[in-house]
Amino acid sequence: MPRKPFSYQTGRRKTSTEPSSKVRVYERRDLPGLFMTMAWDVVPGTGRRREVKLPDWMGRPEAKALAEKIAAERRLEILTGKVAAARTAPATLNDVFARYFESAAAQDWSRQHAEDHRRSRDFWIGHFGRSFQAAQLTTAAVEKVARAARIRAKYSTRWEKRKLSNLRAAIRWAHEKARMLDKNPLLGLSMPEYSPETDELLYTEAETRKLWTPDPRVDWRVTLAVNVVVDTGRRVTAVLALRTTDVVVEGERVALRFAAETDKKRRSAIRPVSIETTGLLVRAMEESEVLESGLLFPTGRLGYQEARTRPWTKGAAIAGLHRAEEILGVERVRGRAFHGLKRRHITTAMEVSHGDASLVGDQTGNASRELVERVYRKASRRRLTGHVESVRSAIERPENPPEHTREDTRDVDPETEAL
Repeated sequence: MPRKPFSYQTGRRKTSTEPSSKVRVYERRDLPGLFMTMAWDVVPGTGRRREVKLPDWMGRPEAKALAEKIAAERRLEILTGKVAAARTAPATLNDVFARYFESAAAQDWSRQHAEDHRRSRDFWIGHFGRSFQAAQLTTAAVEKVARAARIRAKYSTRWEKRKLSNLRAAIRWAHEKARMLDKNPLLGLSMPEYSPETDELLYTEAETRKLWTPDPRVDWRVTLAVNVVVDTGRRVTAVLALRTTDVVVEGERVALRFAAETDKKRRSAIRPVSIETTGLLVRAMEESEVLESGLLFPTGRLGYQEARTRPWTKGAAIAGLHRAEEILGVERVRGRAFHGLKRRHITTAMEVSHGDASLVGDQTGNASRELVERVYRKASRRRLTGHVESVRSAIERPENPPEHTREDTRDVDPETEAL
């Protein structure tokens, strides 16, 4: 797991009676060395803090000592009246989003989550304007704007809820973390009820069997992706990012290593797959495109000499799935795609596990239990292996699904316990 970048800050926050003396020294993920920002040193006209690259010889102890020295000197200047309490302009909506997107919380966003926040930023700034004072927002106004935009564009309630929740998160951060606002103007913001009808977005057992069965007319990448999604319940973007080095052997079983970077909660995991998927993985790793790129799902046209430095895109994989549906006689349902296979896994898994949401969450990564269960409970390798085989068998023979034996759910020896 990648280590968390070094960050140290000292000094005092700005108050209504005196300026800030906060200094921060830190590492960046994208550049080597150490950097420093001072709360009062901003780029003119932007309100953004100026970033200073520290000398290469300076290590963490020296950087921390420098930050303490600068903060102390600044504090002395404030107390002796050399620095007057400057009147700062009210934070604009653009200021809030700019600072929020540079926050520590934003550093942990996945690429998809960050893009969702950018679209929300563009929507709200596009309506209110870059210079609109964030403190002037009201719950009534933003609810009205989001509702009207949804109705006008015929978007879903889910779209409206995302726009509101992303704005609420940015404003709450500006008030509670950045102290840019004296109060949160969006307290009491109401979210629209979102209860999606997903029955039609679930593949049937018969449809799933057609899609997971290899067919020479179907791109082998589609078949492999279908099998991995059905076995693991993982998002297709996480599946497509897999490399040959992510195929590992745990005991006597083959498993897949999912990187933290592809998980919404930023947690890595190693999860078993079925015997059938194992066979497909072995065959895939013999394909020239996979041998050349090291990717389980290489991009480009199969059989052609093309650069394969990146994995297959989600859009290309979905297009391939739709072509497979047409070839295999599976009805195409708008909005179903690979997420319909994830739903099939979860639906069947809840049945064969007798509603064991913890076990299902361990396999799919959709943990929703409280802190103790999410953080401290360890996934059992034996239970997961039996679980994935039960899911596979239940879909293969839905009329007679197997049941977990009582032994399947007992605690196991610590040496075989946690993945």
